[in-house]
Amino acid sequence: MTSEAREAAIVAAAVAYFAEAGFGGTTRELARRLGVSQGLLFRYFPTKESLVDRVYEEVFGRSWRPEWDAILDGEGEVEERIVAFYADYARVVLEPRWIRLFLLSGLRGYDIPARWVRMLRARVFRRVTGLLRRDMGLPEEPPSDAEIEAVWGLHGSLVYLGVRRSIFMMRPSLPVDALVEQQVRMFVAGFRAMLTARLTDAEAAE
Repeated sequence: MTSEAREAAIVAAAVAYFAEAGFGGTTRELARRLGVSQGLLFRYFPTKESLVDRVYEEVFGRSWRPEWDAILDGEGEVEERIVAFYADYARVVLEPRWIRLFLLSGLRGYDIPARWVRMLRARVFRRVTGLLRRDMGLPEEPPSDAEIEAVWGLHGSLVYLGVRRSIFMMRPSLPVDALVEQQVRMFVAGFRAMLTARLTDAEAAE
């Protein structure tokens, strides 16, 4: 086996192992499952943290799809573009391995959730709030805390749908695509209502 193939095999095994056993799992047990010595494992990944970093890149770092940029930055009715983005986004983040690694890494104190959230804030939260503000004819400005929390509510509902399916083993009563669309449309309606109410309050105060 070439060095590259061996490294890829270690990473694939680590992804499966940590998704099953959690990040409290040991490199000794991982090496045993691979049928190699712990010393050989450390030749490729000198520390457990370096292996966890590689797991992040393998599962999370490669999750972002270029077509999502095209959807968010493209043309067409804003609400339909947001629905289209989240429908495809959900197919990635609701994958059982993704959900388990995301939750288990956070419980163990690794910064995988924090890294993913930083990406979301930069590539999703600001773009989605900006799309809706522009669609309502509002000026461009950084999203308020209330706007960010509204987007958090949407993302939280999607993650919890994954928890229901992959942790609690409870199947939703509707198809996933229908549920995601429902959540997104409720979010968009609520977001618009929130901004409209804020504008009304501001005009009344003048």
